[in-house]
Amino acid sequence: MTDATTFDARVYQTEVYKGRQVTTYWVRWRVGGRLWKEPFRTVAQADSFRSSLLTAARKGEAFSVASGRPVTWEREKTATGWYEFACAYADLKWKQASAIPQGHRTGANHGDPGHAGRNPRPAR
Repeated sequence: MTDATTFDARVYQTEVYKGRQVTTYWVRWRVGGRLWKEPFRTVAQADSFRSSLLTAARKGEAFSVASGRPVTWEREKTATGWYEFACAYADLKWKQASAIPQGHRTGANHGDPGHAGRNPRPAR
C-alpha cells in the first residue's frame, strides 16, 4: 500500500436501497477520483458517518488514497504484532497464573519440618 494522501475529497448524498427484507443506507464519497461506499442499517448511523467525513473535509484534513478515509482516522502502526504481544503478556503473568497455588507446592508437610515424612491423616 502506498502512503499517498490527497485533499481532493467530496461527500455525496446518502443513497437508500430498499430491498425485500432490509433497507440499506449507503454513504458515498470520492477521494482522489475513486468512489468509496459504506453500507449502514439505519439512517442515523449513515448520517453520523457522513457528517464525520464532511467535518474532516471541511477542516482541511488529508484523506488517504488507499483507504478513502481521513489520515487522522488511521491507527498508528505498532512495532509489535499481536502474537509478540501475547507471548510477552504470558511471560509476564505466567508465575501468577500457575495451576498450583504458591502455598501448596510442598505437598502435605506445607514446609513444616515437624511433619516431614509423616501422613497428617491417621490410618483407618
